[in-house]
Amino acid sequence: MGGGNLALVIAVVLLAALVFAGCDNGTTTEYVDRVYNPYADLTWKGALPEDSGEAIGTAKYNIGGQGRVRYEETALGNLVADGMAVSARNISGQTIDFAFINGQNFQSQTTILKGKIYQSSLNSGLTDVLHVATFTAKDIFGIFNTLISSDAYESSGSGWKRNCVVVVSKEVSYTINNSTTPPSVSEIKVNGVAINKDDAATKFRVTTGNFFTTGTFVTQSSIKPYANADDEKDPDNVYNCEDTVKTAVLKYIYAKGTIEPAVEGRIVGTVPVNAN
Repeated sequence: MGGGNLALVIAVVLLAALVFAGCDNGTTTEYVDRVYNPYADLTWKGALPEDSGEAIGTAKYNIGGQGRVRYEETALGNLVADGMAVSARNISGQTIDFAFINGQNFQSQTTILKGKIYQSSLNSGLTDVLHVATFTAKDIFGIFNTLISSDAYESSGSGWKRNCVVVVSKEVSYTINNSTTPPSVSEIKVNGVAINKDDAATKFRVTTGNFFTTGTFVTQSSIKPYANADDEKDPDNVYNCEDTVKTAVLKYIYAKGTIEPAVEGRIVGTVPVNAN
């Protein structure tokens, strides 16, 4: 091959690599090493524009999950969890340790395309109402294990038999152990510190969907039942942010402006793909 042809081939390969690196569909990790703080450079605006045709932000590249958001860490999942945390902090005025939501909340076709973002751009389900509640370390381990176990929902009485990852905000990382049947969580860290699966004393103020504060999970954890939400003297009561998770995330994007979430190693491992 002549020198000119070789140089042309190299140029084409480099160009293709640059284009590929600019498109994160939920599996690529090209942006992991860059500095990006999902909580920085925010101007909280509260309500979304009345005109749904007005752009509320910009995506630096395609942000998708292609259905894998239910089984592994994705940029889309990280965006949603970080958005939940920011919105809950601003709406409630409370200190929120972290956010989590079950992967089954996402529709498999969800992708936010590169460029301008509109209220219709997030076409996922995410219809749970955003709540704030107090969970113990033991509660967190129990909930994560229940969601990741493929048999969990049958025992909870919901009729589901679907495993999924727990989508978490930036403060949390955890490891999935696939050597057990069903899969289980071997370690959970909050701000880099491992929590104890049997610790019923350490509490975290967490934002999540109302599925975990009004349904069967209430009886499986030590959180205050939602019926106590009017008791403002109790710092552990459940606070209703009143927005759906989807709306909360859109408000976060509106406040952030330009978004570029990445796969960061929050979830180590995957759960086995099950029928959905």
